[in-house]
Amino acid sequence: MTSSSLFRMGSLLLTAVGVAAVLHAAPVQAAPPEAAPTQGPRPADDFRRGDPRETDLGPVAESSGLSHETAVQPRGHILHLDEVIATLTAEGIEPRLEAAERARDIALAKLMSARGAFDTKATIRGEVQPLGYYTHGVVDAKIEQPTPLWGLSLWTGWRLGLGDFAVYDQKRLTAAGGEVRTGISLPLAQGGAIDGRRAKLRQAKIEVERKTAQRDAKTLELEAKAAEAYWKWVAAGLSLEVERTLLEIAFERDAGLERQIELGNLESIIGDDNHRLILDREGRVVAAEREFQAATLELSLFWRDEGGRPLLAGADRLPDGFPTVTPPHTIDIDAEVEGAITRRPDLQA
Repeated sequence: MTSSSLFRMGSLLLTAVGVAAVLHAAPVQAAPPEAAPTQGPRPADDFRRGDPRETDLGPVAESSGLSHETAVQPRGHILHLDEVIATLTAEGIEPRLEAAERARDIALAKLMSARGAFDTKATIRGEVQPLGYYTHGVVDAKIEQPTPLWGLSLWTGWRLGLGDFAVYDQKRLTAAGGEVRTGISLPLAQGGAIDGRRAKLRQAKIEVERKTAQRDAKTLELEAKAAEAYWKWVAAGLSLEVERTLLEIAFERDAGLERQIELGNLESIIGDDNHRLILDREGRVVAAEREFQAATLELSLFWRDEGGRPLLAGADRLPDGFPTVTPPHTIDIDAEVEGAITRRPDLQA
């Protein structure tokens, strides 16, 4: 290393030491405090709170029937499950039940048509021959009653034949008062055990039973769905009240924390953490409200007015809680299972 290089390194070292000494001796000045940001008016859709101790309980949609001021909603006329089921099964209200009922009506109409084959039949026939060598007149009336018993038919009639008949047609000639006759018709082989009329009648009866079972099965299915929607609505409403109660408690706790912070008993960060908790619970309230609105819409599919239009049940229609569950009575399980199987309309269908 040359002498010139050593000289330059020494100069740089002395310069660095001098700068460090000056900086160490200079007084440190604190930065001026920043001005607190001013908050302008918030838009109507801004749900943030400037003061977490506000008394209202967060954003509430008008369609939910909720109050801004109270966590537990005041009760009016409570909506019970029986009321929902009654409107569901009322005639002309539920379109799916109406479709099943109309299908059964069609089957009943076909059954009536099949029974028409066994209606009493009355026939009358007349014949007059005023010209020619054999002038005569014939009137023949007959009443026939078919039965589903082995193709048996009962009949009776009256016949009147007056005038001149050919020798080969003398059987049509009667006395002046006519001829009364009666008889039965019973097939021995063909048409005995079964015939077209009885087969059609039996098929129509089976179809009515099938459509009736389908209607009952549809009724049970919709009642089960209505009950599920109702209790989901109750659970969502009561859960919403719980979330709003927790939010209200958080507001009350925040007031106490603010006082403790002012007195110096607590650090300010504890208040900030409680503000975070309030915001979190506000979000839970909004989510619970949306869930309650969705449950209300689902319930409206089964709860309708007299015109069949869906109704929205507000929070004031909620019951105070779930009913008390009572233990089932001691029953014969095997007998109940057997009876349930025989009564199931879907299996009958």
